[in-house]
Amino acid sequence: MAIEPTNTPRWSSTGAAIVLTPVTASFGAVDQPRFRTAMTSLSSARASVSVFDVQGFSGAARTRSRSDSGPKASQILPWALACNASWIVPHEHICWLMHKPQLIRLDANGRLHALDGPALCYGDGSKIYAWKGILLPARIIVHRESIDVRGIEAAHDPQIRRCMIDILTPQRFIEQGGAYRVAQDETGILWRQRWRWEAWAAVEVVNGTPEPDGTYKHYFLQVPPTMRTPREAVAWTYGLSERHYRLAMRT
Repeated sequence: MAIEPTNTPRWSSTGAAIVLTPVTASFGAVDQPRFRTAMTSLSSARASVSVFDVQGFSGAARTRSRSDSGPKASQILPWALACNASWIVPHEHICWLMHKPQLIRLDANGRLHALDGPALCYGDGSKIYAWKGILLPARIIVHRESIDVRGIEAAHDPQIRRCMIDILTPQRFIEQGGAYRVAQDETGILWRQRWRWEAWAAVEVVNGTPEPDGTYKHYFLQVPPTMRTPREAVAWTYGLSERHYRLAMRT
C-alpha cells in the first residue's frame, strides 16, 4: 500500500497507540515544525527506529497481493503496522517507524509522567523520563533527592526549572530561600522569584480547620507571577477576580 500525501487519515488504531495522520509534505520538507518536533523526540529517546522505503515496500506488497488468494497486502499492511509499531511519521517516499514501548506511565491527564523511574521504556534499553508531559534529563528523576535551589537556578529551560520546583515541592523551595516574600494579608503570603526570562510565584495559605494535634496546616499554591497581592492570588485559585472574591467573602 503506497503512503502518499493526502488530506485525510488513511487509517488509525487507537488500541495500538498509533495514528497515521494527514501528510501534506514530502520527506524533503524536514524543516516543518511538526516533523522537526517528532524527530527531536525520537532522537532524544535513542529508541529503536526503523526506516522503510515506502515505494520499495509498496512494490513488494503489490506483487504479493497478485499471487496470494487471501487478503490483499493493502488490507494487511495497516493492521500489521498497528500490531507491531508505535509512533509513525509517514512521508511521500519514506516512513519512520518506532517499536512499541515495553512500559508507558501516565498521569491522570494522559501525560507521560513518573516520579520514581522512566515514564517510557523500550526493548533496547532506551528510556524517557518525564514529569507531567515534560521530558526531563534522567538525573532529575533518578537523583531527585539532590534537587536544590542552586540546581533550580542553574536550569536554562523554564519548563524543566518548573518541574524541578514541583518535584522538590514549592514549600521546600521557599523554605530553602528560593523565593522572596512579596506581600502578606489576612488571606495568606505571596512569594515570588524572578529569573532573567521568567518568574515564579506561589501563595501560602493556612487551613482554617486544625489538625488532630491542634496545629494548622500550611499549603503552597502555585499561581501566575503577575499576582500582586495574596488576596488576588487566592481569588485566582477559585477562578475569581479579587473584586468578586471580596464580594463572595462578604456574603
